[in-house]
Amino acid sequence: MTYFLRSPSGIANLHRFHGADFMVFTEGRIPFDPIKEQQAPVDVFYYEFLLSAASGGRKPKVKCVGNKATALEYAKRIQNDRITKTIVIVDKDFEGVTSSPLPIFPIIRTYGYSWENELWAANNVKAVLIQITNATAEVNEQVDKYVPRLAKRLKFLALLDAAAQTSGIAILNKGSSLGGVHYSYPNITAKEVGRIANKFKNSTAANCPIARQILTQNAAAEFGSVIQGHFWANMIMQFIISLYKKINNDTAPSKTVLLNLALSNLKLNPNHTVGQALILRYASELARVGI
Repeated sequence: MTYFLRSPSGIANLHRFHGADFMVFTEGRIPFDPIKEQQAPVDVFYYEFLLSAASGGRKPKVKCVGNKATALEYAKRIQNDRITKTIVIVDKDFEGVTSSPLPIFPIIRTYGYSWENELWAANNVKAVLIQITNATAEVNEQVDKYVPRLAKRLKFLALLDAAAQTSGIAILNKGSSLGGVHYSYPNITAKEVGRIANKFKNSTAANCPIARQILTQNAAAEFGSVIQGHFWANMIMQFIISLYKKINNDTAPSKTVLLNLALSNLKLNPNHTVGQALILRYASELARVGI
């Protein structure tokens, strides 16, 4: 395996070694046992299910290589050595928000901030909730009513955080799963939004023209391209857990169970759960990089 990863010919033929149609390197935690593929990161499953749908049923092999810088090094080797049937996928992060995107031949960037934003689309939220509650009508009504409102407030807070980062300031607590934001079903309260917003107003970033420009230019951006992936995923799962308890008055499934259900829905019905538009966008990107 070391040979495959270190030599151009090895990387070029790695997809054949795995019996796949094409190879994908991505950032992310490296599995505990790379040989046996044990404890594979969940993003591996996401990309394999999504890219299979986007490539007309072809089989991708996805390998996590560590941080984003390492993934980009793979992209350089793929480009310089003209390796075919091999690409790199990285999170978009704040590209297009605080900086300009730089499309490069072997690189595909997520359309959301990261893959979590794409996985937890509204239809997948509905599908997971219906599976665990069997309350289709109430789930559809609650998700349609409240998820867009939740997304709007999260986008506002995420934009404040992005703008503040230009001055080296963090508005959201990166050590907290919910970013240090208190959630109370069905939304974040206006009072809580105001509390977080005051952190920005009272910071030096509030008077920074670059920070103000970020807020203005991204006011109409899609929420999924602005809200940090872990922040969105944890908030939306908190929404699911809260609605489950409201409907069933019982202990909710764990976040691990919810994530597995969301991934299973993607595998079984990608066009419905994450949307045909997203599948087609990835299909277009795969064509752009020669897959």
